[in-house]
Amino acid sequence: YFKKGELLCTFNDEARYQRYHIVHAIKKNVDEIKREDFNGEEKREDAYGTSVISIQMLKKGSFISIKNRYNHTVSNCDNTFGSNPDNIIDGLSAALKDHFDVEFSVNKSELPAGFTVIRNQIFKYNREFNNIYYGDQSWAENGTIHTVNRSAGDALFDGFLFDNKSKNLKKIDPESRNSFADDFNSCYGGNPKLSIQNGNLTLNGDILIGAEKSQIKTIYLPDLTTMSDGCLCYAPTLTQFEAPALTTMDNHCLYQVSSLTQFKAPALKTMGRCCLHKASALTQFEAVALTTIDDYCLHSSDKLTKFKAPALARTGENLLCNAPALKQFEAPLLTSMGNYCFLYAPVLTKFEAPLLESVPPHLEHFNNIPAHTAKKIMSP
Repeated sequence: YFKKGELLCTFNDEARYQRYHIVHAIKKNVDEIKREDFNGEEKREDAYGTSVISIQMLKKGSFISIKNRYNHTVSNCDNTFGSNPDNIIDGLSAALKDHFDVEFSVNKSELPAGFTVIRNQIFKYNREFNNIYYGDQSWAENGTIHTVNRSAGDALFDGFLFDNKSKNLKKIDPESRNSFADDFNSCYGGNPKLSIQNGNLTLNGDILIGAEKSQIKTIYLPDLTTMSDGCLCYAPTLTQFEAPALTTMDNHCLYQVSSLTQFKAPALKTMGRCCLHKASALTQFEAVALTTIDDYCLHSSDKLTKFKAPALARTGENLLCNAPALKQFEAPLLTSMGNYCFLYAPVLTKFEAPLLESVPPHLEHFNNIPAHTAKKIMSP
């Protein structure tokens, strides 16, 4: 029932069913409601979004959430119908409470986006993931609101807690696949000079993690050499990333970074699958030592106008697949390129890859491919 990339976190959390009563509700005509009919016009309560919903009630009470078929493609997806079952059909709240012998509070009028009810308290949050609500120096999980001990020097950065006593980052959600805490701690963990200044994590005057209202805005990690699988895979408010010593990015690093404008990694040599996959705001990409890019990297780069990689020798499939603003591509050492690169790059006018051995068939329509390369185009 779910489009790729929109599967509910519920299905990846084996413990969810131990903590929650869950009712999956599916419309009888669900097969007639097609995802493609709503592309670009998604609304949380439209026919598609409400055709498959998940009503989740905390077994110990005081919390309910109604999930949407679009999942995080739409805002406030976990608050469909205002998380009030009576907005689906009158009397449903009482029926669920009676059937599951559970208590929860609902509002007759829907709360604004970014607010939810936790044990009769209205909680303001920045984002929700895996039924954990992250706010400004606080988070709510399993019906309990946790407040960061700022007086002890602790601080929250999205889903990571800086523990001033151990001088380490700790992942709030143990089920999260984001490896940022481990990668950070391998370089900086335990350093007594780490400290919180104005909500930022600093070291010797440098801001390593810049944040606003506990949301990561900037990353500057001069000692980081490797990003493990899933590192910073979801960082929607990150705008700048700089890692001068970084040489390796494993799969799904910086996967969804919709606000990222600058990426600087001058020593980077290899990039795994799906890195910078959704970087729609990216305008500056600097990786002069990059030699290898795996599949689906920089897949959706709506704002990028030029791509220069002087050391690049091989790319996988779907590089810059959706690049509507791309005008220049320069890779003088590139010899191998996978299929579906530049699939949608309507304003690409400068394409320099003189050593490229063959060009996928779908690039044949580009009139800017050098003549000596065009002769090597593979037949369909």
